[in-house]
Amino acid sequence: MKTLGIIGYGSFGKFAAEQLASYFSISIYDPNKPVPPQYSANLDVVCRADYVILAIPLAAYHKLFDQIISMLGQASVVVDIASVKVEPIKLIKAKLNPRQPYLATHPLFGPESASHSLNGFKLVVCESNLPTEQIYLVKNFCKNLGLDLVELSADDHDQQMATVQALTFFLARTLNEFGLHDMQFQTPSFQRLLDLADLDKKHSTELLQTIWSGNKYSATVRKKFINEMIKLDNEIK
Repeated sequence: MKTLGIIGYGSFGKFAAEQLASYFSISIYDPNKPVPPQYSANLDVVCRADYVILAIPLAAYHKLFDQIISMLGQASVVVDIASVKVEPIKLIKAKLNPRQPYLATHPLFGPESASHSLNGFKLVVCESNLPTEQIYLVKNFCKNLGLDLVELSADDHDQQMATVQALTFFLARTLNEFGLHDMQFQTPSFQRLLDLADLDKKHSTELLQTIWSGNKYSATVRKKFINEMIKLDNEIK
């Protein structure tokens, strides 16, 4: 059985452990959250696993890489699962050993959406320096889990996610702050707005910061959307 190390026991770290416990011997390190005894391990133990998932915010990469660069096993594959891709790949290449194996991915699902099954959910694979045989085995394993693999460059990924994810969560935060839940009456279409507003309550501040600040295209998309709103408002006036 292969070993899997997970750094971070937030919502996705916990989710990953639950989903993959049948396939790997798992060890988890998180200095800020209690980890179940069957998984809890020191950081150096986690870093020697066959695969090491970084289930932490992008903002924590700098400090973490300084800690783990000397702990990682030579063959340990660093698995990046951040919601943006250009910046974490840049940090991996800048901070870690050039020969350190890595795999940069973005799971387009999480504990809320895939709690019952992974079947049919998309996993974006952006970049890896793994040998052809090993990347084939990894992809085949993911497909056997029921995941739909999509290959994109990091830049293409971030351009699309600036709208698909960053704008969505920007709207959710705006609607939530607007106070939609104070309305006495509802219509089916208004319920859709409430559902979007509720999305803001299901994601951590760290995740939103990664999506909004870690994606260089996010600000441009927000500005375009705001300009369209102003344009429409002026037309109405």
